[in-house]
Amino acid sequence: MHSVSLPLTLPIPTSAPAKKDLAAISRFSRFSPPAAISYDAASVPVLRPELSGDSAVAAYWDYQFLFASQRSETRDPILLRVSEGSIPADLPRGIYYLVGPGLLSDDHGSSVNPLDGHGYLRAFDFSGGDSVWYSARYVETEAQREEMDGETRRWRFTHRGRSRLLSHYKIDGKRKRLIVLACNTEDMLLPRSNFTFYEFDGDFELKQRKEFSVEDHLLIHDWSFTDSYYVLMGNRIKLDVAGSLVAASGMAPMVSALAPDPRQPSTPIYLLPRFSDDLQRDWSVPIEAPGQLWSSHFSNSFEEQGTHGGLVVQLQAAVCSYQWINFPKMFGYDWRSSRLDPAYMNATQDKEALLSHLVREPSEHWKRSADFPAINPAFAGNKNSYVYAATSSGSCRFLPHFPFDTVVKLNCLDGSVSSWCSGVRRFIGEPTFVPSIGGKEEDDGYILVAEYEVSKQRCHLVILDAKRMGEANAVKAKLEVPRQLTFPFGFHGFWTNT
Repeated sequence: MHSVSLPLTLPIPTSAPAKKDLAAISRFSRFSPPAAISYDAASVPVLRPELSGDSAVAAYWDYQFLFASQRSETRDPILLRVSEGSIPADLPRGIYYLVGPGLLSDDHGSSVNPLDGHGYLRAFDFSGGDSVWYSARYVETEAQREEMDGETRRWRFTHRGRSRLLSHYKIDGKRKRLIVLACNTEDMLLPRSNFTFYEFDGDFELKQRKEFSVEDHLLIHDWSFTDSYYVLMGNRIKLDVAGSLVAASGMAPMVSALAPDPRQPSTPIYLLPRFSDDLQRDWSVPIEAPGQLWSSHFSNSFEEQGTHGGLVVQLQAAVCSYQWINFPKMFGYDWRSSRLDPAYMNATQDKEALLSHLVREPSEHWKRSADFPAINPAFAGNKNSYVYAATSSGSCRFLPHFPFDTVVKLNCLDGSVSSWCSGVRRFIGEPTFVPSIGGKEEDDGYILVAEYEVSKQRCHLVILDAKRMGEANAVKAKLEVPRQLTFPFGFHGFWTNT
């Protein structure tokens, strides 16, 4: 017998903005002239009028500059200035990589959703100890080679390639394996889903390949694993007939052809056997968790023995409501106007539960939005006590839920919570945990997180002491990226020891 529980909760009340505040942002976005913003190291950074205070105008501009394109790359690594504190002596030698969209508008008037921007890889090299070097390059994908003119450095969005590999990979530290998941692109349009898992060792030798096919129309973004299973929380989708016609005509992105399918009142969770066929149950039949939960990101999953002897699989994830998902409008993107409307990511009063949040059980929601959960990577697939996530303090009246401005630390054992907030008109991305040298406890280590000081068009990499989260001295160091290399919001990062 198998059961599934979702153990996270954050019992922190929050107040919602008035509806008229969010309407003010939406109105302003319709009348603001620029459709897209780009940085270029060869030119003076784009400046907007100096704005201060908690206003709809400031909120709109802050949101636009969070997703401003950065066209420049670094030819050679650049030494970063430590603007606050010092590099911890027990931070291991290594490199922090941050990837996300770099270019969201081309030179011919086209723009894309932030999820479709060209991959821009940023590297913060800590191999020199106190000296940290920064590099940034566009990933040389097939699309990049097709769309960028190597001589003029001008871009034209034309590529319509297909990809199969999910962006989220996993590391099984116990077995020292890299695990990746591939899906069939055409399955998004068919009432079935095919998944292929690959496991590689430290020499990148393929140790295992397992294929699964389920009769369910699913969209998977992230997943998890345990000692015995690959774990999928299925997001059910369906074809949007009207959207399909518009997409087929080339007038809208292909994602417009899909829509969430809310017809089932439950959430399918698939436990797919890693090493042998599970004879106790049919893996093709999902466990139906109560409530409609659209999963965005996992922090961990692990196995425990239940009180009655059965196996319990614990999941830790960020989820949102099916009602909130609108594929063509993610991040407030409007393909017709090429503008970003922050009102989409900031629900009006009484609708906060629709946003992405951490959950303990399907019936217990935390009203404050949160995403990008992370753990000490040494505990991946095993029981962990702490989860770190990006969340919002709610202090900005016009951007109460997103962009995030706070890193929160959750104690899964006693329910306690501690946090660090970046400050006024400063936003953050995904937190990444780096274990410290000689650390013995789970929270002995540091949180690396990119900080976007959009009001000054600056980016920093912040190093937080995970054990001192919530205390005045939690910030150990801040590294300042040169202004001409200010980069847009990066989705995911990872650390590798050197």
